[in-house]
Amino acid sequence: MTVPVWAADDRQRSKTVILVVDDGTLLRMDLEDSLYITGYHVVGAGNADEAIAVLSARTDIGLVVTDIHMPGSMDGPGLLRTTRDRWPPIRVMIASSQTRFEPGQVPEDVPVFGKPFPYASINAKARQLQEAD
Repeated sequence: MTVPVWAADDRQRSKTVILVVDDGTLLRMDLEDSLYITGYHVVGAGNADEAIAVLSARTDIGLVVTDIHMPGSMDGPGLLRTTRDRWPPIRVMIASSQTRFEPGQVPEDVPVFGKPFPYASINAKARQLQEAD
């Protein structure tokens, strides 16, 4: 990842580490770059299985931003439920091209963002969730 000169340096970087989960590699990398430039430490995963491995290995993840539809043993809502069950303090946001959900598929308190990613909105919500802790 090429970091622009105006990006936050490590002294300014947020303590919150964000895990971005999306099977679309370019979309994931683009969102990771946007969050990194804004001042976050960012980790990526290509599906929920990889995300669970990351969450199991690290104690510094504060926010998960996940897609809805992904290959593997579970989709985004499954990852959301697993994250809430196993790591309750970790916040979750959904980023998806899907705009309508089945009742109960995504809890009402979970922020949902459409694709293409509204980077400024995602960054602002990440900051808001961090400040709420």
